[in-house]
Amino acid sequence: MLQAKMRRGRPMKLKALLVLGVVAAAGCGASTNTQSTFEPHGKIARDDKNIFMGFFWVAAVIGVLICLAVVFAAIRFRERPGNENPKQIHGHTQLEIAWTILPALILTVMGVFTVSMIWDQAAKPAGAMEITVTGKQWWWQFQYTKVDGQTKQVVTANELHIPAGKPIWLTLKSDNVNHSFWIPALAGKKDNIDGHLNNIQMIADIDLLKQPESKRWFDGQCAQYCGLSHADMRVKAKVDTDDEFKTWYASQLTSWTSDAVAKFKKWDDIYTCSSCHYIQGLAKDNTDAKVQSGEAPVPINRGPNLTHLADRTSFAGAKYALTLDNLTQWIYDAQAHSAGEFGKPMECPNYQKDKVLCVGMPAFKDWPGHKMTMAEAKEIAQFLLDQKST
Repeated sequence: MLQAKMRRGRPMKLKALLVLGVVAAAGCGASTNTQSTFEPHGKIARDDKNIFMGFFWVAAVIGVLICLAVVFAAIRFRERPGNENPKQIHGHTQLEIAWTILPALILTVMGVFTVSMIWDQAAKPAGAMEITVTGKQWWWQFQYTKVDGQTKQVVTANELHIPAGKPIWLTLKSDNVNHSFWIPALAGKKDNIDGHLNNIQMIADIDLLKQPESKRWFDGQCAQYCGLSHADMRVKAKVDTDDEFKTWYASQLTSWTSDAVAKFKKWDDIYTCSSCHYIQGLAKDNTDAKVQSGEAPVPINRGPNLTHLADRTSFAGAKYALTLDNLTQWIYDAQAHSAGEFGKPMECPNYQKDKVLCVGMPAFKDWPGHKMTMAEAKEIAQFLLDQKST
């Protein structure tokens, strides 16, 4: 019977060792500097890392001392011949005073550094570029509201462009559920809360300009569960030189040509793309003229601004690389490539399937009256990719 119990116990031990091995292996993955708190490339991220490491080493020293004290006490006062019943004492005044005052002093010092850093990061830097970050389900919208004193607004999605060494003031908000904006290598984490505005600084290291362009891209993600596609709500940040950023910013203010507008309008008339997406040059009134002159902000619609989609490297919450095949599949049947619904229901013109209101990007392969073919989806995708301006 004893042998049978031992045999039954072996698989459990093997399973436990296997689980521990998998956990250990997962923690030993190679680091990439694109999304790592421990490889900061900005002032705010570096301050966060430094204060964390300072507190970590204080806690580590205290932890080691406590472990040594426990081991010492266990050996020194263990039960042994002649010491079966150690002398009982009640309290030790000096020790009790020490272990009350010392932790209080340590926490006070840590608190001073923490509060000082919070105040420093909460202050809006003078002359900062201002960008509003809106959490969507499930992608990020960036609205550049003030750039070098200019108020001509640029609205883009999923990919944040910032010049190296310049202070950036991000205003975080949500128009649906709560999200959390986090690009670990450049700044800390802060929540996008529906009905409440938060702010965070971001200052990318000027030394990044010594790196090739491919090394100046950094990854981030939504850090708070926000629905079934939360894990796919990613974000990218590109640190530009001054010239690169000025070129990019100017390109984002341009409209589609009249020829491009005319070609796209035939698809828009069928699939009503502009009911969810803003396209500069396609507006039916004088909105575009006001936007370019700075008299009016870029209209904020349900979907990302499509005007300069081709200038990005990814789409759909930065989940997919912007390639012809990926974009074709998405246009043809987006709902097959993302979990859950796409935000709050709305009335989509010409589209009510089984009397269910449209939510986000519909499956155009099932569009009533004109089911989209894969060839047509590819034609639209190629057209959008051809509108590259940078």
